[in-house]
Amino acid sequence: MNIPMLERITTILGINLMELLKADDRSLIYLINKNIQYDGNHYANESTIKLEKLQLILDHKNELLLQKEREIEALKLALSAFQNV
Repeated sequence: MNIPMLERITTILGINLMELLKADDRSLIYLINKNIQYDGNHYANESTIKLEKLQLILDHKNELLLQKEREIEALKLALSAFQNV
């Protein structure tokens, strides 16, 4: 578990770390061992759902940035080829 990352996320969301990790009747602590892959249903509190949504948004943004960088490099190569003709 990356505690510093979780602390940054809680700062952004305006909650404290214990609120994020607490277990009550609407949430479940979800532990993942990197040596065991578990794919099952789990209930999450609203904060967890927000975190997952934000992570998906960030992942998508990063994919778009990588795609943009590849396209820029391809255009640079094409421009260079045309300039050498």
